Amino acid sequence: MLLARICRIYALFGTFADFLIFADFRSELGVTGGVAAITIPVLYLWLAARARAMLVRNCTTAFLDAAVVTLATVGAAWGYLLIIIASAVLPDQRNAVGEIMIGLLAAIIIAVPFSAFLAFFVPVALADLVVFCFFFRPFDPYLTLCYSGFVLFTYVSSALLNRLSLERSVTRFRLQHQHEVTKLFLKNYTENATDWSWELDADLRFRNISRRFASALRVVPPKMRQM
Repeated sequence: MLLARICRIYALFGTFADFLIFADFRSELGVTGGVAAITIPVLYLWLAARARAMLVRNCTTAFLDAAVVTLATVGAAWGYLLIIIASAVLPDQRNAVGEIMIGLLAAIIIAVPFSAFLAFFVPVALADLVVFCFFFRPFDPYLTLCYSGFVLFTYVSSALLNRLSLERSVTRFRLQHQHEVTKLFLKNYTENATDWSWELDADLRFRNISRRFASALRVVPPKMRQM
């Protein structure tokens, strides 16, 4: 399943990014921010473990439900951590906070299905909105416009990717269904129509005529081979 593989890769890079952010902003995090920074890799590890179990046991529905809930929790933890950092950093560190915001939104863009994308995207986008409204002072309309455009681009891109993935899945399912129907038809023909079979050689003469086919035409097989 594509989502399981994406979650494993996402968990790896997300844990690495969390460690880097914790190392850079550990003095600004405080106790609550430190708890959020520790919670994030734990959730990522649990998500990766569930993805591995899903690939082994092929329990798609259970994994999808667990992945959506976990991604929503991870998104909320990232959003809270982002707000903590934005409230404590100096003005010259605002660009670094903006880069984290952009990176979080872009990280989940290829998530399939769309519910998995929204589970992470919504809490992170809400946290970014809080940061823009309360901590990015003075208000920068150009930065806000650029960020809004990126949010829209991320949402639309993910929606289109999910639609493309869904169309490919439907097409694959239809081809598989047609293959099964054709297979059943050929099996039925083999089981019920072999007594009526015949072949033609390069000169369009009959050969390998079944007795039942020859009997239906009231001609003996050796005579038909001369036709």
